[in-house]
Amino acid sequence: MVDIQALRRLGEIVNFNQDEILFQQGEKGDYAFLILRGRVAVILNSVFDGGEVVIAEIGEGDIVGEMAILEEATRAAT
Repeated sequence: MVDIQALRRLGEIVNFNQDEILFQQGEKGDYAFLILRGRVAVILNSVFDGGEVVIAEIGEGDIVGEMAILEEATRAAT
């Protein structure tokens, strides 16, 4: 189980507007987000038609963006 209070002490609280992008697919990943309120769509750019596909929705208490840090890779999705 994630100790949300411990994680909150490690970072800062940032507010985003609806439809605002946290990070883009292909960017360097050097931070992650703990979602305290609301939902975030995880979007993958389609290699077939260039469109976007929602592959997941992340909600309160979830973390998004951590895989790029753990794997020392670029962001796999937007």
